[in-house]
Amino acid sequence: MQLEVEGVAKLIQNAKKPVMTIKPMAAGRVTPFVGLTFVWNSIRDIDLVTVGTMTPYEAEEVVEMSLDILDKR
Repeated sequence: MQLEVEGVAKLIQNAKKPVMTIKPMAAGRVTPFVGLTFVWNSIRDIDLVTVGTMTPYEAEEVVEMSLDILDKR
């Protein structure tokens, strides 16, 4: 998506329906902490975050990191 992050955040906040964010780590170009922190702080309570993982360990790591980020949000 060729938009500025501020513009994306504004689109999400003004959306009339729930938003599903995908690929918050930009296919490995952004670290999980940076990507997840951005999306969890840019979306609303009704929105979703989707990520791809290669192993159950990676999935567990993403869930734990997300819960930590949400705790501090």
